[in-house]
Amino acid sequence: MPRFDLFSLSPNPTPEQLLSTGKEFVDFLIGDRGKKPAVYELLQAAEDLAEQILGHYHSLQNVADVLAYRCTPPQKLPYQVLYVFLYACVREHPSLGVMLDEVDALYGDGLDHKAYATVRSLLREVMLMMVPRPKLWGENGELKYQPKAFSHMHGASFTRQVSDFFFDQANGVQKILDDYPRMNEASRALMDEELSKRVYRSMMSADDPVRVLLRDKLDDVKDGRARFATLFSELDNLDDQMGIEMRLEHAFALVAELPTTQASQVLDEINVCIRDWMTDHGEGIMRFNHPTVVVPRLVAVLERAQSYGFNALEEVARNVGYMSLQTLNKAMVECLLDEGFCTNPWELDAADAWKEAALRVTDEAYYLSLGLRPKHLTQLLKIKDTPGIRQALLTSDVGREHILCQDLGL
Repeated sequence: MPRFDLFSLSPNPTPEQLLSTGKEFVDFLIGDRGKKPAVYELLQAAEDLAEQILGHYHSLQNVADVLAYRCTPPQKLPYQVLYVFLYACVREHPSLGVMLDEVDALYGDGLDHKAYATVRSLLREVMLMMVPRPKLWGENGELKYQPKAFSHMHGASFTRQVSDFFFDQANGVQKILDDYPRMNEASRALMDEELSKRVYRSMMSADDPVRVLLRDKLDDVKDGRARFATLFSELDNLDDQMGIEMRLEHAFALVAELPTTQASQVLDEINVCIRDWMTDHGEGIMRFNHPTVVVPRLVAVLERAQSYGFNALEEVARNVGYMSLQTLNKAMVECLLDEGFCTNPWELDAADAWKEAALRVTDEAYYLSLGLRPKHLTQLLKIKDTPGIRQALLTSDVGREHILCQDLGL
């Protein structure tokens, strides 16, 4: 195992010597696998070289400044040096906290996307798979590193430990909060976000002890929108332990408590789902595992949303390509009705589902005010058999004939 020594040629190495030493490490790393050392020897070599570099330049930012002439923005470091520091952050060692903080100080802005991609691929390398990963909290419960710096390099370990504390409910969350004084501002902000997201995804009641502990960190609008996002993601999941009714109540319970402006912001998550589901993202419009439950469940959501001023038909029409720049009008409604309804549930796609649900929940008074022709009223009658629509059809011979045919199943 060769020793990679920054000072092998001079006690005051030049940038070129730094690059050369880093290249020696990388060349050895990617060289003949039969000649590779044991993984722990390799990691030790990276740690020693990284300590030499930081000892000489005092910070990774200074290294980046010295080597800036070799990089094209947003690249921060040449790969020869980046790899040394990434391998120096793989396992526990006395200088790991310093290494993580230095890498975070340089790369924490997230602009160098290639560096982050390298981190994700690095930890999946076969030779590193069996190396025990560092933990943010030690076995004695002591916080060992800054969470933000740690999460960039060891995201899976970070997520697992935070989730473990969260699953321990109020006691676990209180433990994290007790460590806030030891965290820097960026780490506290990250932890606020991580804990809040877990609350938003949960079904915790308003008086749950965890919610009470985190009350000053929770955003009602984000909370509400997350409830609707989860509701839609579970819409046709018949195995969902919570059940659609409970999720529906959970979502609207918060809406009912919010001021009008915030309630509207929360309900905009329905628009997000409409846009997403009615858009072909390259693989066709989304379909469902259990299509027979979809439209009734969408109707249940939209009926509740209507009481807060949500206009389902207008929002759906806005996401039909040929109607996107128009205000909802008679012609648009007629076009939607002309498209018909899916009679085979296994052919139902998300766009069809939203159109039918929106047409169903719209008040009959609106349709009657448009003066729709009998053929369109007949189409509407298939999904919205109301006295008003029937009465409108009975005013013409054609309408009466349509009603008779429909009632006879013709």
